[in-house]
Amino acid sequence: MILVKISKTAVTTEMMIGDNGIGIFKKIQEAFNLPDQRYAILELAKGKLTTDPSRHTGEGVFFSSRMFDRFSIGADKTYYGHRLGDDSDWLMDWGNAGTTVFMELSNHTARTPKKVFDQYSSSDEDYGFNKTVVPVNLAQYGNDKLISRSQAKRVVSRLELFKTILFDLRRYKIKWTHYPYFPSRPGRLQFFSVPRPVGEATGKK
Repeated sequence: MILVKISKTAVTTEMMIGDNGIGIFKKIQEAFNLPDQRYAILELAKGKLTTDPSRHTGEGVFFSSRMFDRFSIGADKTYYGHRLGDDSDWLMDWGNAGTTVFMELSNHTARTPKKVFDQYSSSDEDYGFNKTVVPVNLAQYGNDKLISRSQAKRVVSRLELFKTILFDLRRYKIKWTHYPYFPSRPGRLQFFSVPRPVGEATGKK
């Protein structure tokens, strides 16, 4: 069963799409053998993730979440939300079966699909989806500490698919040391916080 609801006010348009399946995060967890559904959200946030590569590119959820002013997904036991202009992504418990997607867009937005796509291209000459932002806080849950190698491996998994990688560390004060698991391929690795980047590394073969 699929439920679709659309409502419009003078200010915004809101959409909700829901189904009664096993849940998107559980499906991703099983397909990629992840230890926890929360890591499915981290992988979705990076982009280029699909459980059916013969039919999908893995870009649909990624770009949809960035087209809207508010975007959230609740599935099985987990809820993920993002608000445009907010520095943080939300990760909370969720108790409903299936998958429910909530979207909200200002009726007067100046944002266009091209502007969103351009944010994730490395240069004006290369229009492919080859740039991503990794919200490192999604590797953490509750009072967990980001201290283990297994967590670090999870943060950098699949990053060889991109040319430019930005690590969003705006919740952390981190002392950088050499870490051997960054993908060794041409491109840029950048680490940033507010108000400007705190470091940059270039990886070459």
